[in-house]
Amino acid sequence: PELEAPQNPLADAVEADDLRASVHAVSMLLDSRLAPGSRFIADDQLTGVEDQLLELCQELCPKAATSLKYAVTQRRHRKASRSNRYNAQLYLESLLHILFDERRRAEPERQATVKDLVNELHRHPAKMWTLREASQILGVSLSYASKRFKAETGKSFINYVTDMRIERAKLMLAHTDMPAQRVAKELGFPPNYLSRVFKQVTGMTPSEYRAKNT
Repeated sequence: PELEAPQNPLADAVEADDLRASVHAVSMLLDSRLAPGSRFIADDQLTGVEDQLLELCQELCPKAATSLKYAVTQRRHRKASRSNRYNAQLYLESLLHILFDERRRAEPERQATVKDLVNELHRHPAKMWTLREASQILGVSLSYASKRFKAETGKSFINYVTDMRIERAKLMLAHTDMPAQRVAKELGFPPNYLSRVFKQVTGMTPSEYRAKNT
């Protein structure tokens, strides 16, 4: 019997034009390289993830290769021995953005889909998106945008955006020393509102989540 090809969630996500899944795959790769109790990724570990992205870029979107290689070269020239886990995430997300932007530019006349909208949401995961902005991206009415979004994602638009921003808050709480109030400000939440929403979604306060995950 033929052997099954090894699974590569990052390659599958990029090929499927799924930025959310691509970011998740990158996050999992970083977590797998993170030493227990550390918030830092060794440079050679980060280089390994970069190399995977460069290889994928060359295979799936050669036009983005030059820009991606330039961004990687700039980081490597800084010769840091390690990178903060949170900053490494932001950096790798920026590489994914280069790749996804070029793939989208290859189809300039194509009507935006809900998948395109979701990709745009995850390009700016800290933003408080509005349904009006979503409807403008899709080129449809507010009510139709709301119906289409829920039909294709299983969540209302506002719940999806809230959950996405809470996921970003979790990342910041687990991998930075940023006070919860600063996290709320970075995510555009009103003072004290983050704690309430965070507990509704996760069952824990931001402080409890940080204590459990650091």
